[in-house]
Amino acid sequence: MKQKTSQQLLPLLLIFIFSSIHFSSVAQHTPKSLKVISYNIWNGFDWGKDLKRKDKLITWMNTQKPDILALQELCGYTKEKLLADAKKWDIIMPKF
Repeated sequence: MKQKTSQQLLPLLLIFIFSSIHFSSVAQHTPKSLKVISYNIWNGFDWGKDLKRKDKLITWMNTQKPDILALQELCGYTKEKLLADAKKWDIIMPKF
């Protein structure tokens, strides 16, 4: 009886061992990274007058594709203006 139980458990034990080895090797080879960008807009792009720099930022932001974006000095910005600008960025925006 004891030998029969051991024979039944052996395949389960082997599956457990091989799956543990597989999942641990997969976990070691898939590093996660997080790209964070912090940018000072400088007085809301000079209170909305510096459109050239704003366009350059949008182009650059689309090449960088950050996971997290922090913007400072959003002077003159409203929620609507920020969302309109964010739609031009190729990043996922949270819902407000």
